[in-house]
Amino acid sequence: MKIRMLVSSIFFAIFLCVGVQAQSTESLPDLTIDNVEKILEDSSFSDKQSLYFKVYIKNLSEISVDSDFSVCVTTEPTAEYWGGFKSCSSFYVENSGVSMEKDKLYTVTLSGSYIFSNDSSIDETFTFRVDNNIINEAKSNTIEELNEENNTYKMQVKIGDGEPLSVPVCSDSDNGLNYDEYGVVLMGEREYNDACALSEDGVIKELVDKCYGINCLVKETVCDNNIPRSKYWHCAYGCNMGECIQDADSEIKDFEAINGESECVDSDKGTNVYKFGRVTINFDNNLRHYNDVCVFSGKNSSGGYSFEKDGKFYTSYKEIFGETGSNTCEGEDCYVLEGSCNINDIDEYTGSDEIFSLIKCVDGCSEGVCKKTQDIIDIELSASRLHSQKLDEILLELHESQDETREQEARIKYLSNLTKDTNEVSENMQNALNNFITYGVDENTKQLGECERAAVIYSYKSAFDKLPENEEELADAIKIANGRWPSITNEEAEKRAKEQFQKIYKRIADMNVASDNAAVTVMAYGLRQKAENRNLDSETQGIKTFRAIYGYNPSSTDDWNIMQAITYSGATRGTDTDGDLLIDEREDELGTDKNNPDTDGDGYGDGVEVANGYNPKSEGKME
Repeated sequence: MKIRMLVSSIFFAIFLCVGVQAQSTESLPDLTIDNVEKILEDSSFSDKQSLYFKVYIKNLSEISVDSDFSVCVTTEPTAEYWGGFKSCSSFYVENSGVSMEKDKLYTVTLSGSYIFSNDSSIDETFTFRVDNNIINEAKSNTIEELNEENNTYKMQVKIGDGEPLSVPVCSDSDNGLNYDEYGVVLMGEREYNDACALSEDGVIKELVDKCYGINCLVKETVCDNNIPRSKYWHCAYGCNMGECIQDADSEIKDFEAINGESECVDSDKGTNVYKFGRVTINFDNNLRHYNDVCVFSGKNSSGGYSFEKDGKFYTSYKEIFGETGSNTCEGEDCYVLEGSCNINDIDEYTGSDEIFSLIKCVDGCSEGVCKKTQDIIDIELSASRLHSQKLDEILLELHESQDETREQEARIKYLSNLTKDTNEVSENMQNALNNFITYGVDENTKQLGECERAAVIYSYKSAFDKLPENEEELADAIKIANGRWPSITNEEAEKRAKEQFQKIYKRIADMNVASDNAAVTVMAYGLRQKAENRNLDSETQGIKTFRAIYGYNPSSTDDWNIMQAITYSGATRGTDTDGDLLIDEREDELGTDKNNPDTDGDGYGDGVEVANGYNPKSEGKME
């Protein structure tokens, strides 16, 4: 495969992430742990128990090992180490000049200390790993092996001779992530209370009894794997005594636009499908309110859309504006009508479609809000931690240690290029982005690797013509990395993606078809495949398809996003008898003539009319 050289360009590094085929498994080594011995337990200090293990490793393959690798030991959370105990040591092969031959035993010594008195003891399961550095990701999985499944060895070890220490049980009075109810977490003799918090530039400044506004958060403490952890959440309407306020009017009441001019305020501050919002518009000293609403959407007999809410069907958005958001929907046709003030001129016709966007709720809709699955909640928590500079909490869950050298290398290699020719990015957000690129925030983004995480931020920048500026936008970048639709959308980016869809598939994208929707969304925002679902053979074929269509190998961010869509979306070309960019199957649905590219004879092709919202069978817009 010939690759156009892009020296000093980050996109060559991105190609290395997605375009290289795996090495043949017939010429790979195979490391394993043969045995482990506890060689010393030192209790000479009254408050410390030191352990030393000898780990026996060998290579099961005919292929010798010529690269350095790591050997590590970990435990689950314990009475003294709630986050678990861990230690790693490097096995140096390259500098020693001695290769690991087949079936020869080699040894590595691991050590560590537990702090507790000599009259106590702990009975632990120690997990040993070869070629997997849980402290430094840069040295993790450094060798591609024939079998990655035999790199783990478990051993039960008793430490000390006294009475066993027990792990205290963590309890939570409001049963987990419950932002709407005050709770107390107990861990042994320690107590953690939910509270309200004020933040500034993403940093928690103080705990308070009550607060309102964008800097107002609720501090929710939960039991996570029997460990107390604090999570911060922005309450839409404010916080009172450690729980979110449920009254929407608490924020709307601050709207004072009674000055005779048309003004607008949106309680969820824009297109935010995961928060209930109410648009309040002032018309001649008269405030009018319009709630976000859940609706079913589907094609009607005229080829337009009809909307169902609470058992009633409507043919346009405006017929259901202003009704309450007390509604629910599930499934493929479930959407939220999301109101916002993102319009240039607001006239007295408050049923204008421009005030509202129809956005699909992948996981269902309730009370005018797209439902959140646990992975969305986890993503928003990760964004909060990144934005609040709580790197220690992220690294604890990733089983990582901070590495300032890696951070500096990522800053030079990726962040300096990302911040060129773009909006001014705060120092806090630059640190958050650099930490995301360096470490990731969850198991999936960790596995993606550094250059793929950087590619995600490039995709965000390409879609929105800027870098993330706040916690919500940072959460969208993490959603993109995890293959989830972003909460905030960009019509211009989707328009460009639909144009590329037409070039690739020779037809108009039908956004009500899952594969078409996925293709456009991946091209527009750069949604990534889960690391575990990546298929390098398929991506290699995707590159070949891209080259056949465009005449060159993918090189830019948009190119790679297109390649991802080609590879994974499932969209296909279909049969288009009259060449009007509508496949025959869709023409049957719309009632247009699949043998006539201009059914209504108005000089505009059927596909062009559908793409721009016009009725291909008669004058005017689709209903």
